[in-house]
Amino acid sequence: MIKPLGIHVLLEPLEEISSIVLPEQSRGQAEKAIVRGIGSEVEDSSLKVGDTVIFRKYSPEEFELDGKMVYLIEQQDLMGIFET
Repeated sequence: MIKPLGIHVLLEPLEEISSIVLPEQSRGQAEKAIVRGIGSEVEDSSLKVGDTVIFRKYSPEEFELDGKMVYLIEQQDLMGIFET
């Protein structure tokens, strides 16, 4: 696994956004993912590994790790955390 540095967050993408209603202009521009790692300089103490988050579709760096697609994104590009 990768340990994100600084203000970066490691995400594992989810296939779909099923329970969110987005404004028409935002459709197709946001994605949902699970947090898999958090950099040491991430300021939001409420963000933790295992959280489900929404982020801007074109913000992260995408790459394959152990046969899975993962994203590395800056904390400021996260839009929200799903509460359970």
